[in-house]
Amino acid sequence: MPDPNIPVVPSSFSPEQKVFVQAIKGCLEILMGQGRNLEGDRALRVSEYQTGMANIQEWIPSTEPTVSGDAPDPPTNLVVSVGMWHHDLSWDIPVDEDGLISHIEVWVAKNSQLRDDANLVGIVTVTPEMRGKKGFFTYSDFSTSDDLTYWIRSVSYANYHSPWCPPDDQGGYVVVGGDSLPTIIQKVLDLLNGQITTDQLHLLLSSEIEKITGDGEGSVNLRIENTRKGIQAQIDDLNSVEEYDPSLTPPKTYEPPALVKFNSKLYKCTNLTTGNLPTDTAYWHEVGNYSSLADVVDKNSSLIIAINDVSTTSSSASARKLAGMYAELTDPDTGLAKAHAEILKEAQTRANADGAFAEDVETLDASFNHPETGLSTTVTDLWVSHANLSKSVEVWADKTGAGAKDITEMSIQVGNNEAAISDIKGTIKDENGVYAWNKTTAGTAVGDLSTTVEQNLESINGIEGNASIKIDNNGHIIGIGLLSTKHDTGVVGTVEILADIFRIVTAGGTKTPFTIATVEGASTLALNGNMFADGTIFSNIIYAGKLRLDSDQAPSAAYEIPTGNWGNRTGHFACRSRTSELGFVCEKSNPGEGSAIFGYCSHQNQKGAGVAGYNQSLDHNESYGGFFQANGGIGVVGETGNILSYGIYTQDKLYAQGGVYPFTGSHIAYTNEVGIEVGQLVYSIDAWCFHISQNLLLVGKTVSRRNKRVVGVVSLGYQPLMKHIAKNKLIEEQLEEGGEWTTKPEYKSYVDMLVEGDYQQISINSVGEGGILVCSENGDIENGDYLCSADTPGHAMRQDDDLLHNYTAAKALEAVTWADEPGTTKLIACTYHCG
Repeated sequence: MPDPNIPVVPSSFSPEQKVFVQAIKGCLEILMGQGRNLEGDRALRVSEYQTGMANIQEWIPSTEPTVSGDAPDPPTNLVVSVGMWHHDLSWDIPVDEDGLISHIEVWVAKNSQLRDDANLVGIVTVTPEMRGKKGFFTYSDFSTSDDLTYWIRSVSYANYHSPWCPPDDQGGYVVVGGDSLPTIIQKVLDLLNGQITTDQLHLLLSSEIEKITGDGEGSVNLRIENTRKGIQAQIDDLNSVEEYDPSLTPPKTYEPPALVKFNSKLYKCTNLTTGNLPTDTAYWHEVGNYSSLADVVDKNSSLIIAINDVSTTSSSASARKLAGMYAELTDPDTGLAKAHAEILKEAQTRANADGAFAEDVETLDASFNHPETGLSTTVTDLWVSHANLSKSVEVWADKTGAGAKDITEMSIQVGNNEAAISDIKGTIKDENGVYAWNKTTAGTAVGDLSTTVEQNLESINGIEGNASIKIDNNGHIIGIGLLSTKHDTGVVGTVEILADIFRIVTAGGTKTPFTIATVEGASTLALNGNMFADGTIFSNIIYAGKLRLDSDQAPSAAYEIPTGNWGNRTGHFACRSRTSELGFVCEKSNPGEGSAIFGYCSHQNQKGAGVAGYNQSLDHNESYGGFFQANGGIGVVGETGNILSYGIYTQDKLYAQGGVYPFTGSHIAYTNEVGIEVGQLVYSIDAWCFHISQNLLLVGKTVSRRNKRVVGVVSLGYQPLMKHIAKNKLIEEQLEEGGEWTTKPEYKSYVDMLVEGDYQQISINSVGEGGILVCSENGDIENGDYLCSADTPGHAMRQDDDLLHNYTAAKALEAVTWADEPGTTKLIACTYHCG
């Protein structure tokens, strides 16, 4: 039969569907040779091959089905054993001599005996060795009070089902529900109630204490001894490793994970080897220097200490718990270097006739002495790394009062660099009154340089409170203090600041409206902003550099701007004219470089503008938001050095009465095809409409004659994918002022497709005038000939007629006589007719 005509992928498909279907379509076109007009590119059918060459049917595998459509035998003898929380099902699997059965289905109906109410709850695969034996399944997804009815059946590989087990004339296997879940829980609690006696609890606690203080099974002492024995066993194992003897004949065979010593090093076998030296990394792995391994283990120590102490008398009671853990590593090379870590935790509590006291102390400590210093004469010469955490909590109460204190200290030392944080909190009530405080100190030291930050908070007897922050930077102190004290006349609050510069900064740090500082030895007060709360200054003339404003009007009238939908209409400077005079005039009279008026927006935000013009008048013929006229020069110049910005940008139509020239319409397109060059002709693979004036266009080089999907000529090669997408208001948005740009939700799938498909951006010319690459496929080209795509990839050729077709790409503006040319391709001038 003739090759089918493969249609275009429907535009209603999603981007993901289009990519998938387009790939299938491309494969089919390759098999059929479509789009090339080359018979040799088309795949041959078996019938054609037999007719033209030889019978190859004998080498083609048979496609006859091998799976039987017969219904399999059903399982038999279903039995359900009831547990407290589950049901265990068992049955006999058929012998199945024909090998039809794939699996067994388990169906169950809750609180019903109708099979129509049953659901499939399990599948048990039947392997060959299971045939004729027992099958098992456990089901637990039910309440203990549910009534359940079970059925099972066999399923063949061809998806044919056996009759049910139990058979339909018997009905399903019914299991009546038992007690409710709360009832079962209560029965279990009733069984346990009273079973743990005081004597049992005493024996249990005694046995646990014995594990700490005694030497029996599970005790701390026994665990430490077992650890010591384990370490010694490792040392003994290392000492017993044999030396590798390369002189043995025949050589000895080793297999993983054998260990050997060779040239004072320890090696582990990784692959079966005979006669390969331990230095051969294909068979051996070097573990380390044997001479030091045993010493390392021997010189490492680990220690755990635990002490519990409880005592009572007729007048007092006390309890104390001490736990200590210590680990140490001694460097084998110098014998001096040491790394150690330590945990010490002590808790004690006392109570007697005078009061009660409780304390909790915890210390964590780790240090490392650098080994490369050798045998230094003094300890201070050793390079030390040390870290420490100490935490103490103490509370007390007696007849004189009560108190609580919390102290936390953290410190590190690396060589002669130190850092420390101290936090002391406390509250006391005694004969002197009530007092609460919190003092936090953080400091660092590097050599002779040191900085300390200290914060104090105090509250005394409910009548006085003070807070202070102080920074001591190598003896230079700055700080701020807050003091509130109750006097006879009332409460007096004081703020004291010790600083070289006092500055008030707005939120975000964008402006400094108030500064007090010493400038060139003189005390200076600087104001940056309005001098009065309402933002007005009552003065006839204000001089500021070279700016002078004269007005007899009130500021509120002089600074009004007409209302209207014009974005932000407030500003730092505004003029208004109520007569035929202009509101603002700026003149440049000297002949040098410069501008009469220059607008500059320094904030990195597209929404700002250096110069903005707005016209509220409904008479558009006489009023202008902005009017630019040049006598022989240029009225407006738009320039940008950033690929993501625009020289001139308008969201509305752009009107030019005198025409726009020179003009060439350039468009954005995307491709993941390699080897596309400037001047080449491209065609549309697919497109999606983003906006009434914006498409997402996927393109590739043309590879066939008269391609009706030509869209333009490449004018700019590969560019970063996000160059056009990033900050494009049609595609991306800012959720908040100054925030990150993100892709709009409705376009996210399209952008993700471009990223995942490794697409890049190019620019193409579709209308106007420019250049195009042509080839000699269809003969010489005359000035005025229409051009269309050729078989040469990315090139155009002379069109057969002078009619404008849907495959016409351009019109030649210069002639080409190929006999006079050095090659068969050339870039020529043209006008574009495919946009």
